[in-house]
Amino acid sequence: MPTTAAPTLRQRRERLGISRERLARAADVSYRSVELLELGYSPKRSRVLPLIMGALARLEAERELSTSTSNGAPAANGDPVKNAEAGGERVSRV
Repeated sequence: MPTTAAPTLRQRRERLGISRERLARAADVSYRSVELLELGYSPKRSRVLPLIMGALARLEAERELSTSTSNGAPAANGDPVKNAEAGGERVSRV
């Protein structure tokens, strides 16, 4: 039975620019599970789809965070020295 998650799953993965293999590793599922879901097949195990969608959400959040911190927004840790050092700037603590 085809699953309606297939187009959404593939679009989100491609928008992130990650491979099926990378998504499978992030979700701790097999490459074949990701592939079959993207082809429209229902997973044999009920836990697979939530794991994959959760991994996509985490990867999207990481991408969003890295994009916002590279644009000058404060990083999640709130330490401007560490943020600047991570960006390659030399900063001395006073």
